[in-house]
Amino acid sequence: MPKKDYLSQEARHRFDNPPVLNSEQKLIFLKAPQWATEYAKTLQTPSNKVGFLLQVGYFRIVSRFFVPKRFHQSDVDFLVQRISIDVNAVSIEEYEPRTALRHREDILKYFGFTAFESSSVQALMEETQRLAHVQTRPHLIFEGMVGFLQEHHIEIPTYQALKTILDKALSNFEQDLESILTRYLTADDILLLDQLLIEHSSYQEDSRRHLKVKRYEITFFKRISQSMETKQIRERVYNFQNLKRMYLQLLPVAKRLKLSDATIQFYAEYVINNQVPQIATRSTIRYLLLISFIIHQYYLLGDALILTLNNAVTNYVNSCENIVKQELYENRMQTAQLVSSVTQRSTTHIDVLAAIEKIIVDTVIEPLAKVTLIEQLFKNKRLSQKLLKEDEQRLKALREANQKINDREDFYMAIEKGSSRLTGKVGEIVKALVASTASSGKDILKAFLYFQEKDGSILARGAVPTDFLGMEQQQRVLTPEGKLRVGLYKVFLFEQIRDDIKSGALPIDSSYDYRSFDEYEIPSNVWSKEKDKLIEQAGLTAYKDSRITLLQLNEKLNAQIKKTNERIESGENKKVYFDAAGDWHLMKDKSEDDIVESESLYPQEYIIPLLEVLTTVQNATGFTSAFMHAGIDYLPKRPEEKLFFAAILGYGCNIGIRKFSFMSKGIRTSSLETTALHYFSPEMLIQANDKVLAFSNALPLTEHFKKDPGFIHTSSDGQKFDVSVASLVASPSFKYFGNGRGVTFYSFLDESGQLFYSTTFSAADPESHYVLDGLTHNEVIIPNAHSTDTHGFSEPVFAVTGLLRIAFWPRFARFHHQQLYCIDEVRTYREQNYKIIPDAKINLAHLEEHWDDILRLVCTIKLGYSKASTLFRRLNSYSKQHPLYKALKDLGRLYKTIYVYEYMDDEVIRKSVSGSLSKIESNNKFSKAILVGNNQELIWATRKEQLISERCKTLIANSINAYNLMLLSEKLVSAASEEDKQVLLKKIIATSTQSWAHINLVGEYDFSDGKDYKTFDLDALKKLMLTPVN
Repeated sequence: MPKKDYLSQEARHRFDNPPVLNSEQKLIFLKAPQWATEYAKTLQTPSNKVGFLLQVGYFRIVSRFFVPKRFHQSDVDFLVQRISIDVNAVSIEEYEPRTALRHREDILKYFGFTAFESSSVQALMEETQRLAHVQTRPHLIFEGMVGFLQEHHIEIPTYQALKTILDKALSNFEQDLESILTRYLTADDILLLDQLLIEHSSYQEDSRRHLKVKRYEITFFKRISQSMETKQIRERVYNFQNLKRMYLQLLPVAKRLKLSDATIQFYAEYVINNQVPQIATRSTIRYLLLISFIIHQYYLLGDALILTLNNAVTNYVNSCENIVKQELYENRMQTAQLVSSVTQRSTTHIDVLAAIEKIIVDTVIEPLAKVTLIEQLFKNKRLSQKLLKEDEQRLKALREANQKINDREDFYMAIEKGSSRLTGKVGEIVKALVASTASSGKDILKAFLYFQEKDGSILARGAVPTDFLGMEQQQRVLTPEGKLRVGLYKVFLFEQIRDDIKSGALPIDSSYDYRSFDEYEIPSNVWSKEKDKLIEQAGLTAYKDSRITLLQLNEKLNAQIKKTNERIESGENKKVYFDAAGDWHLMKDKSEDDIVESESLYPQEYIIPLLEVLTTVQNATGFTSAFMHAGIDYLPKRPEEKLFFAAILGYGCNIGIRKFSFMSKGIRTSSLETTALHYFSPEMLIQANDKVLAFSNALPLTEHFKKDPGFIHTSSDGQKFDVSVASLVASPSFKYFGNGRGVTFYSFLDESGQLFYSTTFSAADPESHYVLDGLTHNEVIIPNAHSTDTHGFSEPVFAVTGLLRIAFWPRFARFHHQQLYCIDEVRTYREQNYKIIPDAKINLAHLEEHWDDILRLVCTIKLGYSKASTLFRRLNSYSKQHPLYKALKDLGRLYKTIYVYEYMDDEVIRKSVSGSLSKIESNNKFSKAILVGNNQELIWATRKEQLISERCKTLIANSINAYNLMLLSEKLVSAASEEDKQVLLKKIIATSTQSWAHINLVGEYDFSDGKDYKTFDLDALKKLMLTPVN
């Protein structure tokens, strides 16, 4: 087998050759700086002049040099014409290597770069070894090496030079790990690991020896079931307990290995995706692979158990609420009669009270006579002591009937009655999970550990921890006799554990997603030592000083408040009006109805197969080169290109890999499944999409879809999809899924219809947590402004986008309901007689106190230590107690207030926001059109599968978009005159390139003759005799 490369053949060719420039790029990048123009004048021969200028141009783009024989002739011709040299006088072959080398030295000097020499090699080796410890995927380390050289202004060498360093670094890394394993793995550890690779006991029986597909001990730990059936939950707990036992035994060795999460996942996925013989034969790193697998599955299964607990507790409490609601519904007639009775008796009581008042105030009637009259009144109106008691009982019953569910005793009785069912599902989970001792929720941690210590056996007369309960709950868990209502107590405990794990008050060590918040940030020791460097790397140096930053922000805020109010006062802004109470409102802008029918620009006489679209775009972009085999050091023969297309369609159209192979000619099921397993990952699909986007961006037409050249305005929105299979990440929502469960697909779009990022998450998660992921984790489209609807908004998002210099422009459902904030005293604005003034002042002292924490968080996001969604999922739940979240909200409130004043004052911003969100909403229709399979109900259970499906769908959408751009560009090329071209261009940019009426998204049908279809014996079917089933 060939030795594995770190780049595909196409990517390596691109790396080792000068960049291919279109005509517009040549005008920009081959325009020599003044110093280079003067330098070229000193050169003797035309060939040396052109060779030197090309080296300058190429270096400006990619920070590296190329041998002259690889210079593009089209670039040579362009420069010859530009500097007015006789074309016949230039021959790049005459540009001698010694001369080129001397020129390189001068170019490096002028650009402030150093040559790639021995000192650089050493520095790069150290960085590569560091990268190898945190990110084992070779192609990502390779990208990190290039980034390091660019950051430190060091010339980038050839691919082979970088590969040699990377080979050595990876070899050293694995040798170091193997050395640790050799020294510290005990005989018991080796026995434990080897035991995973033997056949499972059930497959050692003679009756099963004939089976070709054997199951090994490790096989039972590879798959994590998604079902909420009790049997499946118990199986997950059983597997987790076994993994926990192995994990704890191997923990001393694991601590010495110091493997990052990314490294653990890399090695573990190799074990998951390969068969036992492939692992067993790897004598050198077999134990490293198995240790990584155990750690990974232990954490992954821990996450699954937490999701199980969350779903089980939520479902149980909801079912108890539904029981009470159903009883209330069934008793609605009695309740109506009760209301009627109480109403009638209330009328009687009111009449009696009115009559008594009249008697009392009458000055003519004697006191004794008044008493007699009142007694007679009581008798006539039937107001005896007994009847008053009955009225009191009716009022009490009516109050109970109108109580909120959470205030009703029958609700808690229902919870207590069925609590054993819930305990049967989650009790073992609570006993198995490992809580962090660094928990901020000391009361819940105490109760959690008590439950584990007692093995879940809680006694009615025992002294149990109750400090984690609220006052009302503490009263409810005790009977009037002082006995503990054990079942109710356990449900309260499980609810609190669920909430505090989610919030971060109870971090779980046996998990990837629910650890302590600090574990996701830049480590505190690294931050304290390298803070200045990290802030510079993240581009946050301008915000280092909180006083200066907040002073500038305050000046901007005050200037905008003044400007907006003055334009309202002068009548220039006619869109803002005030109601009778003096509250401001904003009129809606007129929508632009000049969108033409886009279909008329596309083929009407034929339909283009989706496979043709993918093939054409692949030929233009080479996007399939992003799919790299997930092996460690050897690369098998690459699958045929058609298998990549089939997998993209199987995932992206929601048909399924196996089913798609059955539907397709020329595709073997086993080959397609192998390709999907070993070559498709969420990360690789981002790279494939980036290749398509890079191509689309290079087309001159794409730039014309931007309303403001040089300014990129993007948008994002979520779309809910049912999940038709058991899935722990899916969540219920009656509004979207009825009685089903589903997830959110969240997409990011630019003005030209390009989807530059997508992700998926539980439908219960706020969309705002994921907005920053798309803005910080893509390298192709860097927005200047970004819009969402109200669901994508949060004040902390305003804070982070503000520091990242991205204008956050959400569309609020009601702008005038947004609270406005300031740094100065509110009365300052009132004294200036402004009509629209801030509502409240932020806590400036608290914000300044936690400024360092804010910078650390933003650096964590910007430098890729953790995704913003990971951090915000934890922070948002922490919000009531976490000082960082409070500080972020205050900072975000300032940026939000500036935006609200800008929005009400600037029609251009309003129309830009509206137009941007209209495009993303249109994209949602496009997305549904692509997702044709299974009635648009997802067939993917795990988050990884859902991410792959979503990003394959995005790849299909971007390919259609790129294809449409090529179709439209071709029309422009064929325009008869410049005038016709301008008319056509105006028509094109008024449309959307996300058009699919001319694309066949649903497959093809073959009606040609000669088909050998299956036939049935109809007579036999009709004569079939069946006896009833007992």
